[in-house]
Amino acid sequence: MVLCLLLGLAFAAEPAPLPYADALQRALDNNLTLQAAGLEVEAADGALLAARGDFDPLLTSTLAHARGTDESIQQFGEVLSRYQATSWGANLSQRFATGTTLDVGLSTAKTSFRYELRDSSLIVESEEPQYQSRLGASLSQALLQGHRRDYNQAAIQRAAAARSIAELEHKALRDQTLALAATRYWDLWYQARRVELAQAAITLAEEELRVVSARVEQGTLAPVERTRAESLLVAARAQALQAEAARRAARDQLLLVMGESAGADLRPSTPPADPSAAAPEPAAAVEAALAQNPDLARLRRAAEQAELERALAAHGRLPSLNATASYALLGYETSQGAAIGEVFTNDLHEWSVGANLAMPLGNRADKGALAEADARARQARLSTQAEEQAIAQAVRGQLDALLTTRATVELAQINLRLAEETLTAERALRQAGRAIQRDVLAAIQAVNDAGVALEKAKADHQLARIELQRLQGSL
Repeated sequence: MVLCLLLGLAFAAEPAPLPYADALQRALDNNLTLQAAGLEVEAADGALLAARGDFDPLLTSTLAHARGTDESIQQFGEVLSRYQATSWGANLSQRFATGTTLDVGLSTAKTSFRYELRDSSLIVESEEPQYQSRLGASLSQALLQGHRRDYNQAAIQRAAAARSIAELEHKALRDQTLALAATRYWDLWYQARRVELAQAAITLAEEELRVVSARVEQGTLAPVERTRAESLLVAARAQALQAEAARRAARDQLLLVMGESAGADLRPSTPPADPSAAAPEPAAAVEAALAQNPDLARLRRAAEQAELERALAAHGRLPSLNATASYALLGYETSQGAAIGEVFTNDLHEWSVGANLAMPLGNRADKGALAEADARARQARLSTQAEEQAIAQAVRGQLDALLTTRATVELAQINLRLAEETLTAERALRQAGRAIQRDVLAAIQAVNDAGVALEKAKADHQLARIELQRLQGSL
């Protein structure tokens, strides 16, 4: 009685139907780990934008006012000097990927002074402020180290590589999430089918017990046969409880992958597809995996960046040699407008050309950096090759698993048909008095076992197909 009550409670509520596509989409939408990986891509976008900002024009402006009092001893006596100056200016600086730096600036200064010779009480003071304006440009060009674009854009290259790797990691985690959701879905589907088969087994056992009890009452069967039938019914009910417990556990695991709270009842409503008659051609399957697997793509991108880092380290061994040039127009008048106007007359000007050379003696730092970058590049290449071999082997293994599980499904279908036909035959023989009740009960159990084995084979085939798709990056 207690067992019947437990079964009634277990099967009372009707689970909500859940299509396969909905389960996968809910996993993509709600899985917290996948959302965190998506934020990593957004962070990489920000880092890439910041790296590109190194080549943004830089505008600086200055405004200053200074006053001072000074005392000095000159050949004509002690001098007390006072001055004040107000200056303002703006400068625009631009750095280019070619190793060129350009600065253009305009500045103006307003000055006034007063000199007092203390020994003679002679005072010299500017009658009105003086204005000095300057419009100048300077250019610096790297000739050795720093003349390559990729060397100057190394920060952008690293940020772009980090962004690509983060995106590929997100893709790999997305595929893993889909594969896990699919695995949990088909596990729940299998456990739900176990529950349905267990319920059918209970019905079958109850009917068998009814028939056996009637024959025992008629005296055509020994009482022990009724006990055997009762044992079969109890075993069927126990298996039903186990199947229901396994179904609830599989349901909660699927809900966890979908980022939802445990407890909501679900019923997979999409049946598994029939096994395909033709398996993918091995060479084509391996080629697809090598071309699309996100984990392998991530390693290849890292290897590309390692090769670039080696090239940059080799370039970094060169001395730093920069050619410089500057030109400025000057104006010096008693009014700001006149001083600025004089700038454009080109009466006052200055220019310079030169070069700066910096070369570390021994250069051990750059040599060590190149040795490290070379080892990292070779390491990344070997890791990529190892992953290619592992993926190719895994794909071939999954192709074998597809063939094996397809054969298992076919065998399970035949075994179920055989078990059903055997049960029919045993019942007919029992009616004719040519078979004992124990053989009928064994045939009933064989039908139950064959039904469960068939559903398990179907689920295993789906899982083998999903894992192959994950390896090929086609989920």
